[in-house]
Amino acid sequence: MDDRTTPRPRGLAQIILALSPADGLVAVPVGEQYRWANTALQLTPGFERRPDGTYALRDVDSAKPNLLALAENARRHRVLLFGGARPYLGDYATALADGLPGTWTVKVEVYAHPVWQEDLVPLLWDTGELIDSVEHGRIPYAAQLTNGAGIELLLVERLGSAHEYLLGAFASASFDDNYADPHAPRSVVLPSEAAHAAGLVTGTFLPAYEQAVHERLLAAVEAAHGRLEELHVEWTAIQQSSLYSDGTRLDPATLGHTEQQYLEESSVE
Repeated sequence: MDDRTTPRPRGLAQIILALSPADGLVAVPVGEQYRWANTALQLTPGFERRPDGTYALRDVDSAKPNLLALAENARRHRVLLFGGARPYLGDYATALADGLPGTWTVKVEVYAHPVWQEDLVPLLWDTGELIDSVEHGRIPYAAQLTNGAGIELLLVERLGSAHEYLLGAFASASFDDNYADPHAPRSVVLPSEAAHAAGLVTGTFLPAYEQAVHERLLAAVEAAHGRLEELHVEWTAIQQSSLYSDGTRLDPATLGHTEQQYLEESSVE
C-alpha cells in the first residue's frame, strides 16, 4: 500500500483509504478507471457504498480479513491502494464547521474521474493556491461548507502536504464571470488541528471574504452607473442629431420604440 502523499497517476484505478472515528475505514474510488475501483470494493465483504460515492468499513477492529480481501481484489482489477495517517476529510470538515460562527452544513463530493474537478473552476472565486490546485493538480474529493446565508466554501487536502488543508470560496450566486476576478479573496492554508483552523477562518478568511464581496458589489454599482451615464449621453446625442451612432438617420416613426429600448437597457443595468 502506497502512502497518501505518493503522486497519483491519472490513468489508473485507485482507492484512497482514510480512518474516520465516526465511520470506520472510508474508501474513495478514483482515477480514470474508477469503475474498477468500485468493482474491487463491491466484491470486498464489509464495505458499504454511501450516497456520496465513498465506501465505509464500520468494524475496523476486526477488519484484517476484509483488508486482505480488498488487497486481493485490488490486485486482480489493477487498482492501486493509497493510505496514510491523514484523517477522513469529511470528519475534518465537520469539526471545522462546528467551530465557525453560525450554522454550517458539510457535503463531501467525489471527483472520481480527473475531468470532473474541472467543473469547479468557473465556480470558484479565488486568487490563491486553491484555484491553482484545482486547475493543475489532482483533487479526488472535497468538502463543501455552506452556511445558508450565501457563503459557500470549498475545503481540500493540500497537495504535497500530509497534514495541511486549503479553504477557499465560491462566488455569491449574484455574481458571474468569477474566473480571474480581481476582487476575489485568497484561499487560506489550514493546519491539521480543526479548532485552530476554525480560528483562522473566523479571524482572517471570512473577514477578507466579506470585504471582497463588498468591493465587488461596489465595483458593480460603479460600472452600472458609468453605463447609465453612457446611455444618457448616447440617447441625448441621438435626439439632438436625429442620427444613430453609426450615422443612420433616426426614423421619427420609430422614435418611441427606440426610446423604449434605451429605457429597457438602462433598467437592466
